[in-house]
Amino acid sequence: GSWSINVQAGNSQGSTSFQVEDYVLPKFFVSITPDANDVQTNPTVDYKICAKYTYGKDVKGAVEVYASSFSYYYPIGQKPVILRVAELDGCYNYTLNVSLLNTKNFTYSYYPSINITAKVLEKGTGVSETETTLHNRNRERLRLNF
Repeated sequence: GSWSINVQAGNSQGSTSFQVEDYVLPKFFVSITPDANDVQTNPTVDYKICAKYTYGKDVKGAVEVYASSFSYYYPIGQKPVILRVAELDGCYNYTLNVSLLNTKNFTYSYYPSINITAKVLEKGTGVSETETTLHNRNRERLRLNF
């Protein structure tokens, strides 16, 4: 609506008018963080999926997690599969069973990378944000360079 402020101090006075519109929550962003200790031979991979408003507060809502395999040597990956739909309160920890991606059919011995997509639907507004990350799995647990 329209508002007006009138001020009087002694012999001086002033006024200003302004409009107030509906408050819209700031946009939020989604991040996906794979386990830093993941190696290609692990049967599962842990991911931390977080949704935060631009001012830092956690987003509450639902998250859909999709995954597909990707290999630079065999670029025809699988179609993404919905692996999980869950409630989200800021962050959600997801464990992916790698065997669901059917990576045994790859002709190279290299394990493919994993495409992870998280779609977060904000509770109350229905606003959604999506993030995708390509997770290149480590070949060895530890590498020492001298």
